[in-house]
Formats: sequence, C-alpha cells, structure tokens
Amino acid sequence: MPLKVDFQKDYKNWRPVKLLIRMALLVTSTMIAYVFPYYETLAAIVGSIFTVSVSFIIPCMCYLKLSACYRSWNYELLGIVGLIVFGALAGVLGTYSSIVEFALGAGSTCY
Repeated sequence: MPLKVDFQKDYKNWRPVKLLIRMALLVTSTMIAYVFPYYETLAAIVGSIFTVSVSFIIPCMCYLKLSACYRSWNYELLGIVGLIVFGALAGVLGTYSSIVEFALGAGSTCY
C-alpha cells in the first residue's frame, strides 16, 4: 500500500491534512533526489544485491531446506546448486558493475 494512501486513510474528510501530507511527500522526494544526484546507480547497486538474493538464492535455499534433497547428489540438487551459483555470480557481477559506474560518475549524463 502506498505511503500516501496509508496516511490519508485516517483523515478522510480533512482536506488540509491531505494537502499537507502530499506536499511533505513531494518535498521529501525532491530533497532525496537533490542529495543523491546519482540515484539510478544507487538503485542499481541495491537492486543487484537484493533482487538476485530474493529471486535466485533464497528460494533455492528454502527449497533445499524443505525438500531435504540435499542429502544425496542427484540431478535436482545439481540444478539447484547451479541456480545458486548463477545467482551469486550475477549478484557479484551486477554489484561490481554498478559500483564501477558509480565511481566513474557515469550516472551524471546530461539530457
């Protein structure tokens, strides 16, 4: 649920409060954009770390824990370990490329 909707739920008929909440969210977003001019590269760093872990590594680890197929080597276990290795490699390479891009300042393109 969006932040705006969550706050405004309690103040249904209070138009000035709704307006103040919207203005506060707009000012806060603007300040964050001003403080972090390379926001897209920061988002890429965070995305490459957490998206890979949530998409590849954690589901495979949970499946291994629940199915107990890790006790003997078979094709299923080999595939799951392959997915975990692929996810870890993709996360490391994505994080590395995002950090290099952030360090070189490639996020400061002029439009």
